[in-house]
Amino acid sequence: MPVLRIYCSDAWPNLIDACAAAMKAVLANKVQHIQKRGCVAVQSTGMHWPCLLPQHGPGKKHERPIVLADWPRPIIESHPAHFLRGLFHSDGCRFANRVTVRGKKYIYPRYMFTNESTDIMGLLRRLDAA
Repeated sequence: MPVLRIYCSDAWPNLIDACAAAMKAVLANKVQHIQKRGCVAVQSTGMHWPCLLPQHGPGKKHERPIVLADWPRPIIESHPAHFLRGLFHSDGCRFANRVTVRGKKYIYPRYMFTNESTDIMGLLRRLDAA
């Protein structure tokens, strides 16, 4: 039976909850939380996960085609921020940037996104053009 398993850092409990809620909203009847060192594996089994996530497969993500199916397009167009957030959570990072200017300390969030998949970069550009 196929398993969708997403590892989330313990430092982001809201992300763990959002991940489980998304699984339940889409397909899952039951979602398990499996504690690992420093993270939680949020997982669900279901025969239709491969149907909903056809881009999943063996090998490196940036070396296989990632194509957006027709069914999520209206959802993404209605909620582009959630799509971007998902990309940043999966292929990027958020950290506290600490700087000192004229003796005063500032801390603000900083985001980095690195992706070698031309398909994902194309999805971002198309979203930007919409």
